[in-house]
Amino acid sequence: MKISTIPALLLAHVALASPLAVVKRVGDDGAITTTTTTEHVHHTTTVTTFVPDSQTPDIQDSTTVAIEGTPQPVTTLSTKTVSHSSDAVERSVPSGSPGAGGRKNIVYVTNWGIYNKVFKVADIPADSITHAMYAFANVNPDGSLFATDEWSDISIKFPGDEQIPAGNNAFGCVNQLYQLKKKNRHFKTLLSIGGWTYSIQKRFSGWSATDAGRKLFASSAVDMIANWGMDGVDIDWEYPSTPEEGRDFTLLLKEVRQALDNYAATNGQNYHYLLTVASPADPAKIANLDVAGMDQYLDSWNVMAYDYAGAWDSTTGHLANLYMDKANPTATKFNTQGALDAHIKGGVSPNKLILGLPLYGRSYASTSGIGQSYQGTARGTTEHGIYRYNDLPLPGATITEDLSLGASYSYDPAAKMLISYDTPNVVRSKGEYIHANNLGGAMFWEAAGDKTGEESLVRAMANTLGGLDTTPNMLSYPKSSFDNIRGQ
Repeated sequence: MKISTIPALLLAHVALASPLAVVKRVGDDGAITTTTTTEHVHHTTTVTTFVPDSQTPDIQDSTTVAIEGTPQPVTTLSTKTVSHSSDAVERSVPSGSPGAGGRKNIVYVTNWGIYNKVFKVADIPADSITHAMYAFANVNPDGSLFATDEWSDISIKFPGDEQIPAGNNAFGCVNQLYQLKKKNRHFKTLLSIGGWTYSIQKRFSGWSATDAGRKLFASSAVDMIANWGMDGVDIDWEYPSTPEEGRDFTLLLKEVRQALDNYAATNGQNYHYLLTVASPADPAKIANLDVAGMDQYLDSWNVMAYDYAGAWDSTTGHLANLYMDKANPTATKFNTQGALDAHIKGGVSPNKLILGLPLYGRSYASTSGIGQSYQGTARGTTEHGIYRYNDLPLPGATITEDLSLGASYSYDPAAKMLISYDTPNVVRSKGEYIHANNLGGAMFWEAAGDKTGEESLVRAMANTLGGLDTTPNMLSYPKSSFDNIRGQ
């Protein structure tokens, strides 16, 4: 997960009536259909976000800081094939079936998301979500964990918190998630540790190579979820850079798995606390992992199937396409099929693979279209060049949905700006892909970017998947220091 910038200044939430929205769709059969509608678009603006129709977007030099970890296409693994249009790569459909508990619909919830005035943890569609990954805890040099924003995590009071009986209570996002668990017994929460920013600070280096460091990490992780009332641990190490670090990652997972099981046994709980990872989509980075070794300790792999193109590239490209485009290869530098194939080739059962989707888009300025050159990026809502999905499409843009690739983008020919992001139709096509490939479910990064109602990508996926995981969550945390979490 790579977006972690908190806006410096938050302005009012405004609702804008967009001009006529034009949607062009390219179907699996190559047919092109165009639909024109009028709709209202809700915008959350910051000092770096709002671009009026009449204003040319600010341009940032194209030497934006590169983000590592973009995946490479791999088309090696296949057990049966599905025929599609001649423009697309042959699609492999691995064997397997979803877990007995149903498919997962996972959303990352960040502790900086609340600084977007529109977003409230209590408003996430918990009835359509099976798991929320709470991001991020960080790691000390010795392997112990610490909270990265205690005010957001456990201190800020939200409406309704005044009804909590007096005592030593957790507030903040932690309590909001716990209250959602009480109202939705299928809704489970995991503590996510690491993330892109902390990973590139080498927060996983050193201690992970030692038995003592791994044990301390495991015990600290269990202590934190026991204190905060969570159902498991998600580790987001981006990324082990050598086979030796990959080996250390496997040993770390073994230690955490044992610590989670010991915690449940000590408390007399017949409950399986979850252990997951945020997994790279780049086969070259997957190659540094002991995939089979890791898999024996993991409940699922949350594959970060996005950021396939961005400001680090010389041409525009799709953000999260399912397949390679042979006709325009520069537009699909990487693809999800290759990422999943690399995991399966390493020994992961398809039903443990969770397909990641973005709730944001990446922009390109001064470009003539997809797969073409560009100059810089436009203003965004989280950082320069990145727009939350709930700010898209921008007024004046035409949406193109290429369902043969599982990709979409908007383009404003007047401003010459392109933004690659997933639309509800593309998300539904990815849900069908999950069904066809017997994958374990979907994951979204991150909750503050979604829309509400029929335009919600999270709900669109839930409706497409159907039969979601209904395994119960845990509400009893006898070792929590917080009265409102311990006392259930």
